[in-house]
Amino acid sequence: MNRSSIRRQRQQHRKSTSEEIRDKFDPKFPLIVHWDGKLLPDLIGTGIVDRLPVLLTGKGAWDVLDTTSSNTGRHKGACVLLEEQFGRELLQLGCRHHVLELVAGAAFSEAMGTSSAPDVLLFKRFKSSWQDIDKTTYEDSSTDDYTAKAVAEFKDEMVQMLEMAVKVKQPRDDYRELLELTIIFLGAVPPRGID
Repeated sequence: MNRSSIRRQRQQHRKSTSEEIRDKFDPKFPLIVHWDGKLLPDLIGTGIVDRLPVLLTGKGAWDVLDTTSSNTGRHKGACVLLEEQFGRELLQLGCRHHVLELVAGAAFSEAMGTSSAPDVLLFKRFKSSWQDIDKTTYEDSSTDDYTAKAVAEFKDEMVQMLEMAVKVKQPRDDYRELLELTIIFLGAVPPRGID
């Protein structure tokens, strides 16, 4: 096989996949378009590239629409083309995961100072010491009087809501992890237990 044959095969596969998605597409129910940039190995294995998968979800189904960097274009990007197809504007809402990373990053910088290094030394030391930490002796929100008072009003209701949410399949493992850690912080045990 040569490069041209592989390229033609990939083009044919993408075309048949996109036609299948288009045939099954039913825009009669609410849909969400997700963009999530990832650094991935490039297709020829010579380096790392920034890929931007575009996912369309609805009725519990996930479909990959595209993975090219042209999705965010103002004139021919995926969102613009979808708006044209639907004949209306789409609500643009920042992913809570990425938005909260910005908030957490700003809070950390305010408390610990900014760093120009790619790695935060505090976290590197914590990671290297992780195996020596006794994970069975953690403290939850009830161990600090101020925190216990702050969460007392909504604690039971919040734990109940989080326990229901964690039973639903989460699109990302870190969403499940956040739900479980919050349950533990509030002094309860998540359905899968505590490792």
